Amino acid sequence: MLIGGATFDFILSDVHISGKLSRMLSGIDLAKQFRGMWPAQKFALMTGDADEFGRAKLGKLIILAKPFYIEELRAQLSGSSTVVA
Repeated sequence: MLIGGATFDFILSDVHISGKLSRMLSGIDLAKQFRGMWPAQKFALMTGDADEFGRAKLGKLIILAKPFYIEELRAQLSGSSTVVA
């Protein structure tokens, strides 16, 4: 969609992607690809898997622990935080 020129205020993805895409990449991989192609695009990940936090932090990605409160997501949207654990 972004390649076609669509714009988004914010993209939120789970670390564990289901379906056909999951065989090719994780949400972390997807976030890194987005960052490379659209560096200004805000992108955050969510996960219930504590093991993924370290990997996301190494990539300096925004990550939210599930379940999370809407206030935590708002903090991400406003840019007041980089990692929520």
